[in-house]
Amino acid sequence: MMGGGECSESVTVGEPRGQLKTGDTGQWLPSH
Repeated sequence: MMGGGECSESVTVGEPRGQLKTGDTGQWLPSH
């Protein structure tokens, strides 16, 4: 799944691209 930053792969790298995953809820929130 290589798409637009809202990927679950982004969180596996450590730091998502401008977004943070709130635990295991699966919701993405803007870090800005």
